[in-house]
Amino acid sequence: MNNPDQQILDYEIASIKFNRETTLFQQKPDYWKNQGWEFAEIKFPFLKIIFNGEIAIIVNCRNYDLYPPSVYYANPIDFTPLTYQEIRKLVKKTGRLILDDHPVTHLPFICMQGFWEYHTHTSHLNDLWQNYKQSMNIIYCVERAYSVIYE
Repeated sequence: MNNPDQQILDYEIASIKFNRETTLFQQKPDYWKNQGWEFAEIKFPFLKIIFNGEIAIIVNCRNYDLYPPSVYYANPIDFTPLTYQEIRKLVKKTGRLILDDHPVTHLPFICMQGFWEYHTHTSHLNDLWQNYKQSMNIIYCVERAYSVIYE
């Protein structure tokens, strides 16, 4: 099981894919702002987004799309990772889509297809990213990370 910070995919290739997809965020700034999204950083390999001023996500696309993006919830001020308890206080709906300890990162994680944390978890090693990557992208992950908290 690799680490999401370990560069496996060629840097140039991953950077091109990241820039191509994150351009979609930059083309509609008013749309995202109206959703309550503030883009604090869009610089390969990271995307930092603050949702409604109360929670942030950090999207690591270092090896995208050989692997899916890695996403974790963070403090919107200093971008330090949030604890499981801090995240649960912000969740507006019930459900178990956020688990408390990924075996590699030891951070709370979104347990959904399309996320690095899901596809590298020992419970889902047979559910391959390659089966999904044609229909999932960076925007998909960001929207799902938002919906886990707010919808």
